[in-house]
Amino acid sequence: MALDESMLNYSIGSSVTSLRFYSWIKPTLSIGRNQKISDVNLSELKDKKIDLVRRPTGGSAVLHDDELTYSIAMRIPSGSFSGIAETCRMIHGAISEALQNLKINTEFAEPTSTAPKISDPVCFSIPSQTELLIRGKKVVGSAQMRRNGYLMQHGSIPFSAKTELLPKLFNNTTCKAENLSKGIALKDKIQDFKRLFGERLGQLIKCRPEYGEYSLEEEINAEMLEKEKYNTKNWTERR
Repeated sequence: MALDESMLNYSIGSSVTSLRFYSWIKPTLSIGRNQKISDVNLSELKDKKIDLVRRPTGGSAVLHDDELTYSIAMRIPSGSFSGIAETCRMIHGAISEALQNLKINTEFAEPTSTAPKISDPVCFSIPSQTELLIRGKKVVGSAQMRRNGYLMQHGSIPFSAKTELLPKLFNNTTCKAENLSKGIALKDKIQDFKRLFGERLGQLIKCRPEYGEYSLEEEINAEMLEKEKYNTKNWTERR
């Protein structure tokens, strides 16, 4: 989370678009920036040896484990892609086209004129119309933050999912494991997916992909954010 926010901080004022991919050392529950800590069953997390982190972005909880996570920092596009929903749909469209080239077909959730009647603390339970489905189940969970004309969006693309754990990790939840995605068959095609996703995103925002490392400034900023924000109870267990 600290690296994602640092990537946003150091994109501001530049024309650089950064695309990062990562995975998780151990199962970790990430909760949204404004999500109530009372949603989470902390004792169950401890018993199951699942870490907890609060994202800088909004949205609901995601259990990260066997997955590919992406993160993008970029200038907010002008015109038809400038809104949050429009930008999210553009990024998910690039993901969808990359998956389609790998013979994995997805579809966008149907537009709806009304918000879901049931609030659920689990991100994958209730898809919005900007999100991707396979056989009616959400397969990419994303969230976005904006700062000074730039955005950072990150998201989870599960290869498999421990759906049976989720109802136990929350207090007073309506979450049901059978309503959640079981993951996506992408594990043996990760490198091809990364390349195709980066190329398609670059075409959409007119940016040629280049490969590089974090700058020293980004790494120093991330270390500071980890120490002073993301690794503190004042941030993770607030609200």
